[in-house]
Amino acid sequence: MNHAGRQTGFTVVELVACIVILGILAVTVVPKLLDNNTLAARTYSYEIATALREAQAVAVASGCEVALSLNARNYAARQRRAAGNHCSAAGGWTVAVLRADGDALAGTAPDDTRLSPATRIVFDARGRVISGTPPVLAIDTYSVRIDPLSGLALLR
Repeated sequence: MNHAGRQTGFTVVELVACIVILGILAVTVVPKLLDNNTLAARTYSYEIATALREAQAVAVASGCEVALSLNARNYAARQRRAAGNHCSAAGGWTVAVLRADGDALAGTAPDDTRLSPATRIVFDARGRVISGTPPVLAIDTYSVRIDPLSGLALLR
């Protein structure tokens, strides 16, 4: 047989079939690769666990109770105003707790990320939770559990 005049390559039908398959893959796979909600929820759950640990550490270091208030969209840590050189045992939680960098221990959830249930967790001077049994905090598919005796925050 003489193959000198025969051309090799793909037919138009094969090329169109490949383009259709690539289009279907692009429509189904690319949105999942670009979904930042899962990453945002995981990052926020780490942030909440860290905020709990920082609030506990401030309570132990200062010898004064610290309350971390959490709701669906944000969180903030506060202490009661000091009475002289002593911690005030009563009154509102009016003094913002500061991080080591001087910023308030507070934050806001990323868009489309929610925390539930809304709660206030109070740590005493020993780092224990004294505001009752803390609920499991749910952040999308992640959860943060707080041991009431040790105050340890565990991310799951």
